[in-house]
Amino acid sequence: MNESQSKISANLSPVDVGYIDLLVKQGAFTSRTDFLHEAIRRELEENQAVIQDTMQPAAHSNSLETLIGSYAFTDADILKRLKDGERSRLLVVGKLNLLGVKNTASLFATLKAITVFGKLEASPDVVAHYK
Repeated sequence: MNESQSKISANLSPVDVGYIDLLVKQGAFTSRTDFLHEAIRRELEENQAVIQDTMQPAAHSNSLETLIGSYAFTDADILKRLKDGERSRLLVVGKLNLLGVKNTASLFATLKAITVFGKLEASPDVVAHYK
């Protein structure tokens, strides 16, 4: 598994697993993983309205910054934001890496709140602050 993917697990009933296996055996899917990928893709498509509504800045405040993808911030990034007078809230869908930020006082002064839907990599102090 490459770093751009996350492994998740799910508990399914034996009947559901049996149905999936039956569909794989009949050629509808190449594997259980293929079935799960397709099911997740369909659900994400069907729920696009909910996703879009949640990510609209109007649903929050004008200081909300939405990031989609994989991002890493360093002390230099945070200091630039602080010098520019930015004081925002982050909504991240994907991965946010804050391990390169050692000056937590500047981080806390610059980012009022962080919400991550996906993976947050940060020191325990940073995680506790934004919890």
